[in-house]
Amino acid sequence: MLTSDQDSIKYRIALLACYFGPLPPYAPLVFRSMEMNPSIDWLFITDTIPRFQLPPNVHIRVRSLQSVADRCGEICEFPIIINRPYDICDLRPAFGLIFSDELKDYHFWGHVDMDAIYGDILRFLPNQILAANDRILCRGHLSIYRNIDRVNHAFKLLAPGAMDHKKAFTDTSLEQFDEWRGIWKIMRYHNFKQYHEEFIADIRPPSQYKITRFEAEELENYKHQFFYWHDGRTFQAYYHREGGLFDREVAYIHFKKRQLPAPEFEAGKIRGFSIGPDGFFPYNRENLTEEQMDFINSTRWKTLNTGLQRLKYIFKKILTIYN
Repeated sequence: MLTSDQDSIKYRIALLACYFGPLPPYAPLVFRSMEMNPSIDWLFITDTIPRFQLPPNVHIRVRSLQSVADRCGEICEFPIIINRPYDICDLRPAFGLIFSDELKDYHFWGHVDMDAIYGDILRFLPNQILAANDRILCRGHLSIYRNIDRVNHAFKLLAPGAMDHKKAFTDTSLEQFDEWRGIWKIMRYHNFKQYHEEFIADIRPPSQYKITRFEAEELENYKHQFFYWHDGRTFQAYYHREGGLFDREVAYIHFKKRQLPAPEFEAGKIRGFSIGPDGFFPYNRENLTEEQMDFINSTRWKTLNTGLQRLKYIFKKILTIYN
């Protein structure tokens, strides 16, 4: 469902991005996409202060990874085990309590990832969806919760077949408590109202030896396609069989496990850019040919060294079989 009526937005929403360690080289583009969602406040929880100016709707809060874990431990009344920054993901359903002081003036709060470029999010989430649900969307890279006690304490509840928060917060081998395996099942079992639709481009990760082209997990993919951001909105562009170029708008583009380089342009000085396996390039909705689209979005081997390692592995396996 799409809406362009942003002037009527009445709910205050804060989205938290927790990121510890050096920022990804493309971070200015992520913050630029956040800036173009002016009806949302973005809380950037980090131990790394950016060397560039953040947009006015992005508010930095300097915290250490351990301080966030300690605060969660105080709430849960048991010690939280975190071995790496990625482990913070399982704590996300508790953010409503961990950051209660920062979130007290908001109707909704949510969590996001830094390996994503955000489009016009609220265009897909009109007031009637927010008004009718306790949790909106289910994935770690964007989930939104109603900021009330019952919802903020929901992660502590037990449910058949659902991951238990005590195990999730103390066993770092467990993952996805913030998604289907944990909080989704818990809230479903306890009759919370949840909303989920597939209007995002969740890009499949690369394989072990190939940098694969960008394809979305839940969307239809096409032989000739690419993804881009333009004037605050994100799109999947593809060629129709009769030669027409089509655009499917998505709420955001999430590119997990992609080591993308810094852009060779300033984030605030262009209207749009493409997003692909080789990074970001200026793009202003030009009508590209099929060959140009494939150039932006194609699969290739990672490195020659990786290929040689693969051949050595295969040769070793053959020797094992015949010896």
